[in-house]
Amino acid sequence: MSPTNQESINAECVTSVKTINYSYSWCINDFSDWCALSGEVPESATFSSNDGEELEWQLYFRPQSLSSRPHSALMLWLTKSASKKVQVDFKLSLLDGESKLIGSRSTKHLFTHERCGFGWDGFIERKRLMKRVRVFDKLIITCDIRAKVKIENELSITYNTTTVSDSLKTDLFNLLDDEKLSDVTFMIRGQDFPAHKCILAARSPVFAAMFSHSMQETIDSTVNIPDVDPAVFKELLRFIYTDQVNDLDTMADRLYAAADKYDITALRSHCRKMILKKLSIETAGDALKLADLHCDRDMKARVLQFLRSRDAIGVTGTIGWQEMVATHPHLEEEAFKIMADSSAKGKKRSSVVWRFGRALLRTFKVTKSS
Repeated sequence: MSPTNQESINAECVTSVKTINYSYSWCINDFSDWCALSGEVPESATFSSNDGEELEWQLYFRPQSLSSRPHSALMLWLTKSASKKVQVDFKLSLLDGESKLIGSRSTKHLFTHERCGFGWDGFIERKRLMKRVRVFDKLIITCDIRAKVKIENELSITYNTTTVSDSLKTDLFNLLDDEKLSDVTFMIRGQDFPAHKCILAARSPVFAAMFSHSMQETIDSTVNIPDVDPAVFKELLRFIYTDQVNDLDTMADRLYAAADKYDITALRSHCRKMILKKLSIETAGDALKLADLHCDRDMKARVLQFLRSRDAIGVTGTIGWQEMVATHPHLEEEAFKIMADSSAKGKKRSSVVWRFGRALLRTFKVTKSS
């Protein structure tokens, strides 16, 4: 058997099309007067999704179509776009003063450039329309859009470490327990852990630097580490010597921090996998704080992606989230934007934001009172 200690990186890319939903209502009061004054350009105000996308739309309505005189014309125009092509499913509807449907049409269209419009010259018979709006002299035009605006690539990276042979693992583990041959001792909160500088230096750039310079640790062969739990450091040493770790499911977060401190990338990868595997509403706050503290962009992105489809009230009510808000308030803003942007679709936008705001208020009160 030939033991190896090499790490491999597996990257997976998921490509998807980002879709934005719009709902817009154009209410025309005093409809008869508006028809007389609208002139050649009877248009609505421009509207957008207000989510940072450079897309703006406008409705054009002519009570008397230019090409089909007995009918009224209704069209949707793309007035501003950062993309060359925008694939759109949209529905246009006319309602009377009591918000009762007069007529509607829906279609799919590829908008290829700015100032590009599509609709119907003969949307509805003009006589029928005028009869329906005569009582309240009011017309409501609604527009529902589902725009596929751009292609997004999400990169997921996993790290795999080849394991050493069983016999070598056993020999190295026995060496770890042999105090006679050790040349350095770690003092962890009253407990001593003997080890071997050459093995530590081979596995950790941080230990290699520590033992290569004229530091006090090198001179005394004693290293005091006050910020690591003894049980965690024991598993750190186990992995350094044997590529194995016990109780990863219960100490992944603490072991992740220790692995990052000593730059042991393979162990950090194992811990990251376990943290993401056990990711839940209760652990999301702790995981997000851990990823931010250790500048782990991949884990942070995965946690935010998890939060994108979760209920805001359930997340903000957990102890882990409240502790994160108290120590890392900037993460609350990032997560809020992810959850609000994901949930704010169509007419549900205001209610979702309201619910989220109430949840944040409760979190603030709990944190403040404690």
